[in-house]
Amino acid sequence: MRNRIGFDAFLPPDKPTTTFTIDEASGSGLTELLIHHSYHRAKKWRENPPTYHIEVKVTTGDLESSFSLKPAILELVGHATQML
Repeated sequence: MRNRIGFDAFLPPDKPTTTFTIDEASGSGLTELLIHHSYHRAKKWRENPPTYHIEVKVTTGDLESSFSLKPAILELVGHATQML
């Protein structure tokens, strides 16, 4: 499908990836948004801004619906959490 509109075929990555990657060093403002919404731990990130990896999951149900994550994504989350 991708090549029909001029893009190369999708090749799955070798390592786990996330839906969105936001490099805060480029000035996205996400750290300030977190601080503004009372996530005060982010204040210490101002001088050395992180790269945010945001995983989006979709369900057909409500907010209480279950979803699944691959073990590799859980490892990625665990590694990032240790760095906080």
